[in-house]
Amino acid sequence: MAKQIRLFGMSRMTAGSCAHYHGEVVHLIGELTPEALGIADQWPAYARQAALLSSLVPRPRALVATRRLKEWDRKRVNSMGVIHRVVYAYRTSNVPEARKAALRLHAQLSGYYGAWKHEYTRLSSEVRGILSMLDEPENAAAVARLGLADEVEALRSAQAGFEEAFDGRIAEYGEISRLGDIQTRDVRRELTRLYEGIVRTVNARALVLPTDAVRTFVDTVDAMAEMYRLITLQRGKGAPKGESPGKNERNV
Repeated sequence: MAKQIRLFGMSRMTAGSCAHYHGEVVHLIGELTPEALGIADQWPAYARQAALLSSLVPRPRALVATRRLKEWDRKRVNSMGVIHRVVYAYRTSNVPEARKAALRLHAQLSGYYGAWKHEYTRLSSEVRGILSMLDEPENAAAVARLGLADEVEALRSAQAGFEEAFDGRIAEYGEISRLGDIQTRDVRRELTRLYEGIVRTVNARALVLPTDAVRTFVDTVDAMAEMYRLITLQRGKGAPKGESPGKNERNV
């Protein structure tokens, strides 16, 4: 009789082990191709469900955009600091044109001193106000006279980068909120159902149409299933009393 893939108690696996196992099966199917295994119609749903479980283990907590947000915020604060310090220093310049330019800018920037201490959104509004003010013709001339044109452009670039990162952070919050509404156990239950359907299909083909691809899939998945079955049993035996299996162990 042709060899068959044996099912095992997947419900006893940790979420991490379960995601890893199905990820390996998805990879194997991709190598052998769904068409060669006769599961072309079952494959898309299974692959999507496996990817969903993988995205939940562990559930995302840290925001990638947060790091970029901090980097751009630091850059815009640095540029604001340079502009303020240079303008402040030139107020007492012995060069009349420089002193006049500095006094003009100082008067208009004075309302923004300490802005770098404000929260992200308030500071963004203030930076936009500073840039708009410095773009006015007479102020732009004063900026150029003090050699601050490049620093103003650096501030503009930092603000644009910050706003892009802020939009990315909103998108990430939305994704985390979406995933937070998904129950891992429901995802696993559906994934197991799809997997068992694939196993039944391939096992049937192993009986009536045992191609090389089918035999390779059966042998490999059956070996994987046995390995994970033993891992599950070992974890169950070694679990501390009163604690769930694998609580203090890494996911395999």
